[in-house]
Amino acid sequence: MLHERYGNLLTEKEEQIIVLMIAGFSTKEISVITSQTTATIYVRKSSVRKKLGVPEKEDIVAFLRHEASV
Repeated sequence: MLHERYGNLLTEKEEQIIVLMIAGFSTKEISVITSQTTATIYVRKSSVRKKLGVPEKEDIVAFLRHEASV
């Protein structure tokens, strides 16, 4: 669903991070799993937020769950 809906907008790494976020992993855990620094994860999350139009104060996972239910 994620790839079908946003595949053209997101990079493979951004999709991977979103999947891990939805699975409940923290930023630090995601950095370990993906072998990237936490700073890189924060940058990628920011990029995802901008590309998907997620408001700054809103949780990305909650936003995606709401979008999926619409």
